[in-house]
Parts: sequence; C-alpha cells; structure tokens
Amino acid sequence: MHQRASGLNHIICELASKNNVAIGFSYSSLFNKNSADTPLLIGRMMQNITLCQKYKVKTIIGSFSEKPYDMRAPHDVISLFTMLGMESKKIKESLNLD
Repeated sequence: MHQRASGLNHIICELASKNNVAIGFSYSSLFNKNSADTPLLIGRMMQNITLCQKYKVKTIIGSFSEKPYDMRAPHDVISLFTMLGMESKKIKESLNLD
C-alpha cells in the first residue's frame, strides 16, 4: 500500500480541478491533546498537499478551531505549510494574504 487513507485521491482531485472546487486544510487538529495521532495527520496533510499541487486544485487554509487558543498567527501558518511542502505562492493564495 503506497497511500495513506486520507479521504483524498487522484480522482477527487481531478474532479475538484475540473469543477473549480477548493480543498480545505485545517491546522487546528494538529494541536489536540492526543499527540499520538499528530504524525499520522501530518503525513496525510503532506500527501493531500502533493495531490493538490499535482492536479492544480485550489486550496484553502483555515483553523476551524473550537477554542481561541488554537488560533495561530499568519506567519506561523505560513511556516507550518511550507514545512509540509506547499509552495509560498500557493499558501498566500490559500490564506488570502495578497
């Protein structure tokens, strides 16, 4: 098996690109108390970012947090998604930081 079960695959990416649909990435799930799942979530996010870049799918980055303490500064979010493999230009478009 060469893929993680992240819910996103090449078929969904092709359809999203064709129909002008954006894929959203939430970073608040990385800050939950259950840190055992964090490496798995990071791996899935990296795979999904790679798929979105390959098929030229629009992306959106959001916190989707339930607590105000899960919010992060834009600079921190840019650094996180740069480490995950997303291009700087794509990050700024996803955050609407023109």
